[in-house]
Amino acid sequence: MTKQKNQRWLIVASLFVTVFLVFGGGFDSFPIFLAPLLHHFHWSRARTSTLESALLITAGVSAPVVGALLDRFEAKLVITLGALIAGLALLAASRVSSFAPMLIAYLVLGLGIGASTLLPVSLVISNWFESQRGLAMAVALSGTSLGGAVMALVANVASAHGGWRAGYVALGVPILVVAVPLTLFTIHTRPASHSAIIADGANSIAGLDIPQGLSTRTFWMICLAQFVSSNVVAGTHTHIAAHLVDIGYDTSVAVEVISATYVATSIGKVIMGLVADRLGGRASLAINFALIGCGVLLIFGVQHVALLILFIAVYGMAIGAPQVLIPMMLVESVGLKRFGSLAGLVGIFNTAGAALGPVATGRIFDLKGSYTMAFAGFAAMSVVGLFATLACKPLKGCVATSALPMEPVD
Repeated sequence: MTKQKNQRWLIVASLFVTVFLVFGGGFDSFPIFLAPLLHHFHWSRARTSTLESALLITAGVSAPVVGALLDRFEAKLVITLGALIAGLALLAASRVSSFAPMLIAYLVLGLGIGASTLLPVSLVISNWFESQRGLAMAVALSGTSLGGAVMALVANVASAHGGWRAGYVALGVPILVVAVPLTLFTIHTRPASHSAIIADGANSIAGLDIPQGLSTRTFWMICLAQFVSSNVVAGTHTHIAAHLVDIGYDTSVAVEVISATYVATSIGKVIMGLVADRLGGRASLAINFALIGCGVLLIFGVQHVALLILFIAVYGMAIGAPQVLIPMMLVESVGLKRFGSLAGLVGIFNTAGAALGPVATGRIFDLKGSYTMAFAGFAAMSVVGLFATLACKPLKGCVATSALPMEPVD
């Protein structure tokens, strides 16, 4: 392997560690703190659950800003700052004594997660890889699910020995000690780019500018696909454990199903990343939407153990792959010239879908007394996502149909 090949896989490893610690520790650990916070502060469940909603909203709203920063500054500066913010927010959460400071800590945590995980990882990987882009993206982003499983365990063990405050410290310190220096010294936006200001370099890269991208149908179809995938995944994943308990499974079995799903999700990202390297992001995402739809339909048969196992395999392997495939499809359709800014706008639809899915599912259950209508709706939405994906065009097609003229590329 050449020096550049070694460097790019070192970058993948660094991004994996960062996502593992920041996303896994900052986002996926919240359920571990729910019961201790309720017991300590005597807040209502609704009020306490607002903390995770605040994190999601901040991460989503900040996405366009993060994307714009990534188009102008070295990614390592943005990622390092985001990781620093996330680590400090977790340490701040360990010291609060009332709801308002905890809410602020989670708002800041969402900002840090947004600046240091999904969007910047997609940008850096896309710039460093042409071949094996899907595999590299999958390996780096598998840190979200693997980090969620491991860091939740770390928080649980620390909380059991030192209380919930120690749990937050156990999540924040590794980010500050490991992720911050690691990204600062290993990450670069693209090969041979060592300047803090990279906007001029981006002008020589093929792709659509922001107004051009916004004028294409493909961009909005990608936004629709992103909304559908996050809506379906968040809505089903949030309520599947409750559904399993409702139909007669023990709570312990429901928890084991969630854990097994996390494992399948990590495997699915790698598999679909490899598929995308052969078939491209568009075809792979269409296949993945079909798998998500089939996985959701399998929910109706999970009272049978064999179908429950099949559900874990199909649904679990499909739900995480859009994190890999949608950025790849965005690169194929709008290029890398203003990828950060355009991906940031797509991120708004990711947050909107993730925020709406669980609430809508819960509301349907409250009205109908079952999840049947919600799950059937999610299966239908997966078909919508499939057709939205197929409606997307590659970069040449987007240039040809753009309402605005394509700037010449030097």
